[in-house]
Amino acid sequence: IQGLCALFGMTGAEVREALSSVGRIIEPERPVRVIR
Repeated sequence: IQGLCALFGMTGAEVREALSSVGRIIEPERPVRVIR
């Protein structure tokens, strides 16, 4: 996923932030863990 997003000029941090944002939208009740 990160490699694909890198093609669009996204950094790893932006990718993780986007994924966590999607997770909050899909499952707002569950706390989202950020994998570092």
